[in-house]
Amino acid sequence: ACVCADTRTKWDILWSCLVTNFACSWVSVHPNIPDALLWNKAFRHLKLLFWSIISPELVIFWAAKQWLGAREPAKEYSEYGWTKTHGYFIQMGGFFFYDGERTVGVLGPVQLRTRLRKNEILMPTITEKEINDRSKGDGLSKAIVLVQMAWFLAQCIARKVEGLDIIELELVTLAFAALNSIMYAFWWNNPLNVQITVPVYLLPPPLPLTETFKTTVERPVSGEVQPGSAEAQNESTEVLAGISGERPEPDEVQPEPAEAHANHPRDIVDKIRFRTKWRMFVITKFASGIASSTIDEGASAVGTFYADNSGSGHFWMVFPVVGVVFGSIHCAGWHFPFISPVEGKVWRACSVAITGIP
Repeated sequence: ACVCADTRTKWDILWSCLVTNFACSWVSVHPNIPDALLWNKAFRHLKLLFWSIISPELVIFWAAKQWLGAREPAKEYSEYGWTKTHGYFIQMGGFFFYDGERTVGVLGPVQLRTRLRKNEILMPTITEKEINDRSKGDGLSKAIVLVQMAWFLAQCIARKVEGLDIIELELVTLAFAALNSIMYAFWWNNPLNVQITVPVYLLPPPLPLTETFKTTVERPVSGEVQPGSAEAQNESTEVLAGISGERPEPDEVQPEPAEAHANHPRDIVDKIRFRTKWRMFVITKFASGIASSTIDEGASAVGTFYADNSGSGHFWMVFPVVGVVFGSIHCAGWHFPFISPVEGKVWRACSVAITGIP
Protein backbone atom coordinates (compact mmCIF):
# COMPACT_ATOMS: atom_id res chain seq x y z
CA ALA A 1 0.00 0.00 0.00
CA CYS A 2 1.17 3.49 -0.79
CA VAL A 3 2.12 5.60 2.23
CA CYS A 4 3.04 8.77 0.33
CA ALA A 5 2.57 12.09 2.08
CA ASP A 6 0.02 13.16 -0.50
CA THR A 7 -2.08 10.01 -0.11
CA ARG A 8 -5.03 9.96 2.29
CA THR A 9 -7.71 7.39 2.93
CA LYS A 10 -11.41 8.14 2.89
CA TRP A 11 -11.49 7.63 6.65
CA ASP A 12 -8.70 10.16 7.17
CA ILE A 13 -10.63 12.80 5.26
CA LEU A 14 -13.97 11.92 6.83
CA TRP A 15 -12.58 11.88 10.37
CA SER A 16 -10.76 15.20 9.92
CA CYS A 17 -13.88 16.92 8.57
CA LEU A 18 -16.25 15.45 11.16
CA VAL A 19 -14.00 16.34 14.10
CA THR A 20 -13.56 19.91 12.86
CA ASN A 21 -17.26 20.36 12.20
CA PHE A 22 -18.38 18.87 15.52
CA ALA A 23 -15.79 20.67 17.64
CA CYS A 24 -16.53 24.05 16.07
CA SER A 25 -20.32 23.67 16.22
CA TRP A 26 -20.44 22.24 19.75
CA VAL A 27 -18.35 24.99 21.33
CA SER A 28 -19.51 27.87 19.13
CA VAL A 29 -23.20 27.48 19.99
CA HIS A 30 -24.10 29.10 23.34
CA PRO A 31 -27.50 27.79 24.51
CA ASN A 32 -29.83 29.62 26.85
CA ILE A 33 -30.26 28.21 30.36
CA PRO A 34 -32.73 25.27 30.23
CA ASP A 35 -35.04 24.21 33.03
CA ALA A 36 -33.99 21.72 35.69
CA LEU A 37 -34.81 18.56 33.73
CA LEU A 38 -31.61 16.80 32.65
CA TRP A 39 -33.28 15.49 29.49
CA ASN A 40 -34.20 19.02 28.41
CA LYS A 41 -30.64 20.24 28.93
CA ALA A 42 -29.20 17.61 26.60
CA PHE A 43 -32.01 17.94 24.06
CA ARG A 44 -31.63 21.73 23.84
CA HIS A 45 -27.92 21.53 23.06
CA LEU A 46 -28.42 18.76 20.49
CA LYS A 47 -31.21 20.77 18.91
CA LEU A 48 -28.94 23.79 18.54
CA LEU A 49 -26.15 21.59 17.17
CA PHE A 50 -28.57 20.26 14.55
CA TRP A 51 -29.64 23.75 13.46
CA SER A 52 -26.05 25.02 13.36
CA ILE A 53 -25.29 22.33 10.76
CA ILE A 54 -28.56 22.47 8.81
CA SER A 55 -28.90 26.26 8.73
CA PRO A 56 -25.86 28.04 10.22
CA GLU A 57 -26.97 31.39 8.75
CA LEU A 58 -30.02 31.46 11.01
CA VAL A 59 -28.00 30.57 14.11
CA ILE A 60 -25.67 33.46 13.29
CA PHE A 61 -28.72 35.70 12.96
CA TRP A 62 -29.81 34.63 16.46
CA ALA A 63 -26.28 35.25 17.78
CA ALA A 64 -26.26 38.72 16.20
CA LYS A 65 -29.63 39.48 17.74
CA GLN A 66 -28.37 38.47 21.20
CA TRP A 67 -25.21 40.52 20.67
CA LEU A 68 -27.30 43.61 19.96
CA GLY A 69 -29.60 42.82 22.88
CA ALA A 70 -26.63 42.49 25.26
CA ARG A 71 -25.45 46.03 24.58
CA GLU A 72 -28.61 47.71 25.87
CA PRO A 73 -28.50 46.43 29.50
CA ALA A 74 -24.76 47.12 29.58
CA LYS A 75 -25.42 50.79 28.78
CA GLU A 76 -28.61 51.11 30.83
CA TYR A 77 -27.14 49.63 34.02
CA SER A 78 -23.51 50.70 33.61
CA GLU A 79 -23.68 52.52 36.97
CA TYR A 80 -24.19 49.11 38.61
CA GLY A 81 -21.12 47.68 36.90
CA TRP A 82 -23.05 45.78 34.25
CA THR A 83 -21.21 44.68 31.10
CA LYS A 84 -22.12 42.84 27.91
CA THR A 85 -21.68 39.62 29.86
CA HIS A 86 -24.57 40.68 32.10
CA GLY A 87 -26.57 41.49 28.98
CA TYR A 88 -26.03 37.98 27.65
CA PHE A 89 -26.68 36.45 31.07
CA ILE A 90 -30.11 38.03 31.49
CA GLN A 91 -31.08 37.05 27.93
CA MET A 92 -30.23 33.42 28.56
CA GLY A 93 -32.50 33.39 31.62
CA GLY A 94 -29.82 33.87 34.24
CA PHE A 95 -32.06 35.65 36.78
CA PHE A 96 -35.00 33.90 38.45
CA PHE A 97 -37.69 35.80 40.33
CA TYR A 98 -38.97 34.64 43.75
CA ASP A 99 -41.76 35.81 46.02
CA GLY A 100 -40.39 34.53 49.30
CA GLU A 101 -40.03 30.78 48.82
CA ARG A 102 -42.44 30.70 45.89
CA THR A 103 -40.94 30.61 42.42
CA VAL A 104 -42.47 33.17 40.08
CA GLY A 105 -40.54 32.75 36.85
CA VAL A 106 -37.66 33.93 34.73
CA LEU A 107 -36.70 37.58 35.10
CA GLY A 108 -35.98 38.85 31.59
CA PRO A 109 -34.82 42.32 30.50
CA VAL A 110 -38.35 43.71 30.29
CA GLN A 111 -39.41 42.21 33.64
CA LEU A 112 -36.25 43.52 35.33
CA ARG A 113 -36.83 47.02 34.00
CA THR A 114 -40.49 47.01 35.05
CA ARG A 115 -39.93 45.70 38.59
CA LEU A 116 -37.03 48.07 39.21
CA ARG A 117 -39.24 50.97 38.16
CA LYS A 118 -41.91 49.81 40.63
CA ASN A 119 -39.30 49.37 43.39
CA GLU A 120 -40.33 45.72 43.77
CA ILE A 121 -36.77 44.36 43.69
CA LEU A 122 -33.21 45.44 44.30
CA MET A 123 -30.71 45.47 41.47
CA PRO A 124 -28.87 42.11 41.21
CA THR A 125 -25.27 42.59 42.31
CA ILE A 126 -23.58 39.63 40.64
CA THR A 127 -20.28 40.61 39.03
CA GLU A 128 -18.92 39.71 35.61
CA LYS A 129 -16.30 37.53 37.25
CA GLU A 130 -18.97 35.57 39.12
CA ILE A 131 -20.95 35.06 35.90
CA ASN A 132 -17.87 33.81 34.06
CA ASP A 133 -17.21 31.46 36.95
CA ARG A 134 -20.51 29.74 36.13
CA SER A 135 -19.52 29.42 32.47
CA LYS A 136 -18.22 26.09 31.17
CA GLY A 137 -16.09 27.88 28.59
CA ASP A 138 -12.65 29.29 29.32
CA GLY A 139 -9.59 30.47 27.47
CA LEU A 140 -8.36 26.91 26.94
CA SER A 141 -11.57 25.65 25.33
CA LYS A 142 -11.68 28.70 23.05
CA ALA A 143 -8.03 28.21 22.13
CA ILE A 144 -8.59 24.53 21.28
CA VAL A 145 -11.40 25.37 18.86
CA LEU A 146 -9.44 28.20 17.25
CA VAL A 147 -6.39 25.96 16.86
CA GLN A 148 -8.56 23.21 15.33
CA MET A 149 -10.00 25.63 12.77
CA ALA A 150 -6.59 27.14 12.03
CA TRP A 151 -5.07 23.67 11.60
CA PHE A 152 -7.76 22.63 9.14
CA LEU A 153 -7.43 25.88 7.19
CA ALA A 154 -3.64 25.48 7.06
CA GLN A 155 -4.05 21.94 5.72
CA CYS A 156 -6.32 23.11 2.91
CA ILE A 157 -4.01 25.98 1.97
CA ALA A 158 -0.93 23.74 2.06
CA ARG A 159 -2.54 21.17 -0.23
CA LYS A 160 -3.56 23.89 -2.65
CA VAL A 161 -0.04 25.36 -2.70
CA GLU A 162 1.47 21.93 -3.34
CA GLY A 163 -0.95 21.29 -6.18
CA LEU A 164 -2.83 18.53 -4.34
CA ASP A 165 -6.57 18.03 -4.56
CA ILE A 166 -9.12 19.27 -2.03
CA ILE A 167 -12.38 17.37 -2.11
CA GLU A 168 -15.87 18.82 -1.82
CA LEU A 169 -16.35 17.63 1.78
CA GLU A 170 -13.30 19.59 2.89
CA LEU A 171 -14.57 22.70 1.15
CA VAL A 172 -17.95 22.35 2.87
CA THR A 173 -16.19 21.89 6.23
CA LEU A 174 -14.14 25.01 5.53
CA ALA A 175 -17.35 26.95 4.84
CA PHE A 176 -18.87 25.77 8.14
CA ALA A 177 -15.68 26.68 10.00
CA ALA A 178 -15.87 30.21 8.58
CA LEU A 179 -19.49 30.60 9.71
CA ASN A 180 -18.70 29.16 13.13
CA SER A 181 -15.98 31.79 13.48
CA ILE A 182 -18.55 34.54 12.87
CA MET A 183 -20.91 32.87 15.35
CA TYR A 184 -18.11 32.63 17.91
CA ALA A 185 -17.29 36.33 17.48
CA PHE A 186 -20.87 37.38 18.26
CA TRP A 187 -20.95 35.14 21.36
CA TRP A 188 -17.42 35.84 22.58
CA ASN A 189 -18.61 37.43 25.85
CA ASN A 190 -21.55 35.05 26.25
CA PRO A 191 -21.19 32.54 29.13
CA LEU A 192 -21.23 28.93 27.89
CA ASN A 193 -23.55 26.24 29.26
CA VAL A 194 -24.56 28.02 32.48
CA GLN A 195 -26.85 25.72 34.48
CA ILE A 196 -27.65 27.63 37.71
CA THR A 197 -29.60 30.89 37.84
CA VAL A 198 -29.30 33.81 40.26
CA PRO A 199 -32.34 34.38 42.52
CA VAL A 200 -33.91 37.83 42.76
CA TYR A 201 -36.45 38.26 45.57
CA LEU A 202 -39.56 40.41 45.79
CA LEU A 203 -39.14 43.15 48.38
CA PRO A 204 -41.67 43.24 51.24
CA PRO A 205 -44.28 45.98 50.87
CA PRO A 206 -43.50 49.16 52.85
CA LEU A 207 -45.34 49.63 56.14
CA PRO A 208 -48.16 52.23 56.24
CA LEU A 209 -47.11 55.58 57.68
CA THR A 210 -49.18 55.10 60.86
CA GLU A 211 -47.64 51.69 61.50
CA THR A 212 -44.16 53.08 60.94
CA PHE A 213 -44.79 55.93 63.40
CA LYS A 214 -46.29 53.55 65.96
CA THR A 215 -43.32 51.19 65.72
CA THR A 216 -40.90 54.07 66.13
CA VAL A 217 -42.67 55.47 69.23
CA GLU A 218 -43.07 52.12 70.96
CA ARG A 219 -39.46 51.07 70.49
CA PRO A 220 -37.62 51.47 73.83
CA VAL A 221 -34.57 53.68 73.87
CA SER A 222 -32.45 50.86 75.20
CA GLY A 223 -33.31 48.80 72.15
CA GLU A 224 -31.99 51.30 69.63
CA VAL A 225 -29.49 49.89 67.21
CA GLN A 226 -26.40 52.00 66.85
CA PRO A 227 -24.94 52.33 63.35
CA GLY A 228 -21.96 50.05 62.88
CA SER A 229 -22.98 47.72 65.71
CA ALA A 230 -23.09 43.94 65.29
CA GLU A 231 -26.92 43.99 65.37
CA ALA A 232 -27.06 46.60 62.62
CA GLN A 233 -24.70 44.56 60.51
CA ASN A 234 -26.85 41.46 61.04
CA GLU A 235 -29.97 43.35 59.90
CA SER A 236 -28.14 44.61 56.82
CA THR A 237 -26.95 41.11 56.07
CA GLU A 238 -30.50 39.74 56.29
CA VAL A 239 -31.76 42.40 53.85
CA LEU A 240 -28.93 41.88 51.38
CA ALA A 241 -29.16 38.09 51.55
CA GLY A 242 -32.02 38.09 49.10
CA ILE A 243 -30.22 40.12 46.46
CA SER A 244 -27.68 37.63 45.15
CA GLY A 245 -26.54 34.08 45.49
CA GLU A 246 -27.34 30.81 43.84
CA ARG A 247 -30.83 29.50 43.97
CA PRO A 248 -31.36 25.84 44.83
CA GLU A 249 -32.42 23.53 42.08
CA PRO A 250 -36.21 24.04 41.75
CA ASP A 251 -38.70 21.23 41.64
CA GLU A 252 -38.91 19.60 38.28
CA VAL A 253 -41.19 21.58 36.03
CA GLN A 254 -42.43 20.25 32.74
CA PRO A 255 -41.29 22.79 30.16
CA GLU A 256 -42.70 24.06 27.89
CA PRO A 257 -30.68 11.64 2.97
CA ALA A 258 -27.42 11.20 0.98
CA GLU A 259 -28.00 12.39 -2.59
CA ALA A 260 -27.34 10.01 -5.43
CA HIS A 261 -25.09 11.04 -8.30
CA ALA A 262 -27.03 12.79 -11.02
CA ASN A 263 -27.26 10.84 -14.25
CA HIS A 264 -29.35 13.23 -16.31
CA PRO A 265 -29.09 17.01 -16.90
CA ARG A 266 -32.69 17.63 -15.86
CA ASP A 267 -31.78 16.37 -12.39
CA ILE A 268 -29.90 19.64 -11.93
CA VAL A 269 -33.15 21.58 -11.89
CA ASP A 270 -34.75 19.06 -9.53
CA LYS A 271 -31.84 19.25 -7.11
CA ILE A 272 -31.82 23.05 -7.10
CA ARG A 273 -35.59 23.13 -6.60
CA PHE A 274 -35.37 20.61 -3.74
CA ARG A 275 -32.55 22.48 -2.03
CA THR A 276 -34.33 25.81 -2.39
CA LYS A 277 -37.58 24.40 -0.96
CA TRP A 278 -35.67 22.74 1.87
CA ARG A 279 -33.88 25.94 2.81
CA MET A 280 -37.11 27.94 2.70
CA PHE A 281 -38.75 25.35 4.96
CA VAL A 282 -35.82 25.60 7.37
CA ILE A 283 -35.97 29.41 7.35
CA THR A 284 -39.72 29.39 8.02
CA LYS A 285 -39.46 26.79 10.79
CA PHE A 286 -36.49 28.38 12.53
CA ALA A 287 -37.53 32.00 12.03
CA SER A 288 -40.79 31.33 13.86
CA GLY A 289 -38.66 30.53 16.92
CA ILE A 290 -36.19 33.40 16.76
CA ALA A 291 -38.81 35.99 15.82
CA SER A 292 -40.28 35.85 19.33
CA SER A 293 -38.70 38.18 21.88
CA THR A 294 -41.12 37.63 24.74
CA ILE A 295 -41.03 35.51 27.88
CA ASP A 296 -44.25 33.88 29.03
CA GLU A 297 -45.46 34.84 32.49
CA GLY A 298 -44.27 32.25 35.02
CA ALA A 299 -41.97 30.50 32.53
CA SER A 300 -39.32 28.31 34.13
CA ALA A 301 -36.84 29.08 31.33
CA VAL A 302 -36.54 31.33 28.30
CA GLY A 303 -37.16 29.92 24.84
CA THR A 304 -34.45 28.01 23.01
CA PHE A 305 -33.92 30.87 20.54
CA TYR A 306 -34.90 33.77 22.78
CA ALA A 307 -33.11 37.09 22.28
CA ASP A 308 -34.04 40.52 23.55
CA ASN A 309 -35.40 42.79 20.85
CA SER A 310 -34.41 46.08 22.47
CA GLY A 311 -31.15 46.33 20.54
CA SER A 312 -31.03 48.65 17.56
CA GLY A 313 -29.27 48.11 14.28
CA HIS A 314 -29.75 46.60 10.86
CA PHE A 315 -29.18 43.04 12.04
CA TRP A 316 -31.27 41.70 9.15
CA MET A 317 -28.23 42.43 6.97
CA VAL A 318 -26.63 39.39 8.59
CA PHE A 319 -28.65 37.13 6.28
CA PRO A 320 -27.24 38.25 2.91
CA VAL A 321 -23.70 38.84 4.20
CA VAL A 322 -23.41 35.39 5.76
CA GLY A 323 -25.09 33.79 2.75
CA VAL A 324 -22.56 35.38 0.39
CA VAL A 325 -19.64 34.22 2.56
CA PHE A 326 -20.99 30.68 2.80
CA GLY A 327 -21.80 30.45 -0.91
CA SER A 328 -18.54 32.04 -2.05
CA ILE A 329 -16.51 29.34 -0.33
CA HIS A 330 -18.57 26.72 -2.16
CA CYS A 331 -17.91 28.59 -5.42
CA ALA A 332 -14.18 28.08 -4.80
CA GLY A 333 -14.75 24.51 -5.99
CA TRP A 334 -16.00 25.71 -9.37
CA HIS A 335 -13.18 23.98 -11.27
CA PHE A 336 -12.87 20.90 -9.06
CA PRO A 337 -12.38 17.61 -10.96
CA PHE A 338 -15.83 16.06 -10.50
CA ILE A 339 -16.74 12.45 -11.24
CA SER A 340 -19.05 13.48 -14.05
CA PRO A 341 -19.85 16.74 -15.90
CA VAL A 342 -23.39 16.67 -14.57
CA GLU A 343 -22.16 16.48 -10.97
CA GLY A 344 -19.99 19.52 -11.62
CA LYS A 345 -22.96 21.43 -13.00
CA VAL A 346 -25.04 20.50 -9.96
CA TRP A 347 -22.29 21.71 -7.61
CA ARG A 348 -21.93 25.04 -9.45
CA ALA A 349 -25.67 25.60 -9.64
CA CYS A 350 -26.14 24.86 -5.94
CA SER A 351 -23.20 27.11 -5.03
CA VAL A 352 -24.78 29.98 -6.93
CA ALA A 353 -28.14 29.23 -5.29
CA ILE A 354 -26.59 29.29 -1.80
CA THR A 355 -24.90 32.60 -2.55
CA GLY A 356 -27.97 34.21 -4.09
CA ILE A 357 -30.61 32.71 -1.77
CA PRO A 358 -29.12 32.96 1.75
